[in-house]
Amino acid sequence: MVAATEIAIVTDPPYGVGKAEWDGVVPSMEWLDWAVKHCECALVTCGNGNQHLYPPPAWTLCWARPGSVQYAKGTVGAACFSHWEPVLCYVRNPMRVDYRSFNPQTDSDAKGDHPCPKPVKVMEWLIQSTEAQTILDPFMGSGTTGVACIRTGRRFIGIEIEPKYCQIAVERMESELAQPCLPTLEPQQAKQEALL
Repeated sequence: MVAATEIAIVTDPPYGVGKAEWDGVVPSMEWLDWAVKHCECALVTCGNGNQHLYPPPAWTLCWARPGSVQYAKGTVGAACFSHWEPVLCYVRNPMRVDYRSFNPQTDSDAKGDHPCPKPVKVMEWLIQSTEAQTILDPFMGSGTTGVACIRTGRRFIGIEIEPKYCQIAVERMESELAQPCLPTLEPQQAKQEALL
């Protein structure tokens, strides 16, 4: 049994932008109330512009996508997505540096399985900021946080309401677990070479 204080929440809840049937509204905050009382910390990617829908965080982090070209076609100055996204920190701020830049084209492996995936490297960055050995994602989607947990050696608990994405998440994590590991290299003894 894992104690709740050994758990951190790292999650990307729906933004309420209507991209899919499940994304009509921002979820209620009961899960976050529980996290604040029981977890080491909660790191929530809330979408730029949704910050006001959440309780005030202990701190706000930022991940950015430099050179983003995610603009709506035929518009001037109106973007579909911003070039940066906030990450709300609850309970405490685990970061020494609260900003990091990622490239969604090279730092993601979602392959279009989900309409709103985060780059795996973003979730790895957040997971590595916490000392918790178990990560809970109450909005698992296609399993990006689970893949990041495997890559960082953490235990993972994922919750997903949509069966389609749950299946995709399971397949992604099984694929990640099936990746060959590099063999452990034996350390070599240091050898002093002759100076002259």
